Amino acid sequence: MEDNMSETNRSAKCNCGALCVEVTGSPVVQLVCHCNDCREATQLPFIEAAFFKAEDCVAHGDSKSLEMKGSSGLDKAYVGCSNCGTALYARVEALNGACVIVTNHQSTFEFEAQSHIWTTEKLGDVEIPGDALQSESGPPDDIREHMIATFWAKG
Repeated sequence: MEDNMSETNRSAKCNCGALCVEVTGSPVVQLVCHCNDCREATQLPFIEAAFFKAEDCVAHGDSKSLEMKGSSGLDKAYVGCSNCGTALYARVEALNGACVIVTNHQSTFEFEAQSHIWTTEKLGDVEIPGDALQSESGPPDDIREHMIATFWAKG
């Protein structure tokens, strides 16, 4: 899979600014997620999510977590601000602790969706562009394989 996302330093902040995640490196993948878990954690109809390696993300500030089991059966935690409640990112154990940032909270970040996922859980009034790649459940096979290879790479 070609990496056309440039590496820059960026940050993501909650609505009140008390929780911040500093990010280095490039996102591994960018997906629009329509799953019930993301909707419950963020109170958004869907999220635009950029997946980064765990070591590329450092959080600062007081946070609270909403722990869930992912579709893999492994833990995932949605992390939000203790003060304003903004869900800022998630940690996904199935992807070696990947940091998944809700991109509308990122500075200087141009989101480029590679696929819409969990479309079977999409809200009825949400429109997906006709030319967008879609998957009824998790990421399409080629994107999933790229994610696994990248997040679990040795060295």
